[in-house]
Amino acid sequence: MSDETKSKIIAKYESGKPPCVISNELEIKYEAVRSVLKTYKNYGKVQAIKKRAKKTKKITPDTEAFIKVYRILFYEKKTFINK
Repeated sequence: MSDETKSKIIAKYESGKPPCVISNELEIKYEAVRSVLKTYKNYGKVQAIKKRAKKTKKITPDTEAFIKVYRILFYEKKTFINK
């Protein structure tokens, strides 16, 4: 949904129209109107809120050593048993 449409929703809501009337006038789903109004009430913004990216986890030397031992113990045993 464009920022212009979201602004129209907010303007109509502030003029006193209920969400069901706004959704009918703008031909938008009621749930979408409610979502925009909820975001506006909680954050005072119409624009989409940027989400933060998750930080990648770094492998410590101890963990790396554990992975090497694990691979040696379990993956080599499977190939040895299959032979």
